[in-house]
Amino acid sequence: MFRFACRGLFLFVFGIASLLAVGAAQAFTVGQVAYLCKKNDKLLWVIGPDSYSAFPVRIIRNAGGSYRILAHTRGCILPGFGAGYLSRGQEAWVESYDLWSTRASCEGRGQKSQASKPKTYPLKIQNACRHDMRGFVRYKNLSGNWVNSDWFSLPADGKIYNVRGVQTKNSTFYHYLTYTEGPKAGKIIASKAPDIRREKDGKSYGLSELRSSSNPPSIAFCKK
Repeated sequence: MFRFACRGLFLFVFGIASLLAVGAAQAFTVGQVAYLCKKNDKLLWVIGPDSYSAFPVRIIRNAGGSYRILAHTRGCILPGFGAGYLSRGQEAWVESYDLWSTRASCEGRGQKSQASKPKTYPLKIQNACRHDMRGFVRYKNLSGNWVNSDWFSLPADGKIYNVRGVQTKNSTFYHYLTYTEGPKAGKIIASKAPDIRREKDGKSYGLSELRSSSNPPSIAFCKK
């Protein structure tokens, strides 16, 4: 009786430990190697399942659902907004859903564990103006600290994008944006004097405040 009770207790403890180990294995941590997954081109008349290629990248920063990655062994094609080629040694931001935990799960199109898809709190941004923009935003991160985003470019295409690396539950933001083309190239996008001044990269910038009433929060320019 005692032997069976001990065996049951062992199996219970072992099962819990296994579940915890699997969850930990699926989490993307700084220093870990993850994979970007690209669908391979296929001629229209070729019959058969789609194939995929996995490109290893190293996680160098975790921003609560967005990850800063380094192409440490080879180049790869970036997914989504800002898509382009990431050469070896270069860095970029990607979302958690762009990453696969193993090469096999990408190439076999296995299902990612929900543990690798933490709840995200992105900041949406839209440029419906006539000219492209460039700048950064200041926001309150999930730890409650006010921080600056990386510099980003925003095309004048009216599409809604996630600001790379930004995760926030706050509805108040500050932005510094300038036009990069047209007759207003270099002009700061603001309707009045700056609300605050903050430093970025060793230089002081005047930032304009913006409050969002949407969920997830969003910033829109020239929206009709």
